[in-house]
Amino acid sequence: MPSKTHKRPATPTVTRPTAFTGRKWVRWTAKKKAAFLDHLAATCNVKESAAVIGVDPGSVYALRRHDLAFSAAWLDALEAG
Repeated sequence: MPSKTHKRPATPTVTRPTAFTGRKWVRWTAKKKAAFLDHLAATCNVKESAAVIGVDPGSVYALRRHDLAFSAAWLDALEAG
């Protein structure tokens, strides 16, 4: 019969992915916004324009939903393109 002080052997910790595996947090600077909008005006391609500045397209769409000035500039860039 095992004693009451007997502990179970340690089991290795299993690493699990976190619940949130979405886009990374982006610090949007005026320079980064301008570079995205310039490329968007030249190509009218959101995915490619996001790749040029090194962000996920989902981050750009999230910024457009929350920043009205950026959303208006986005429309202007598409009209220019």
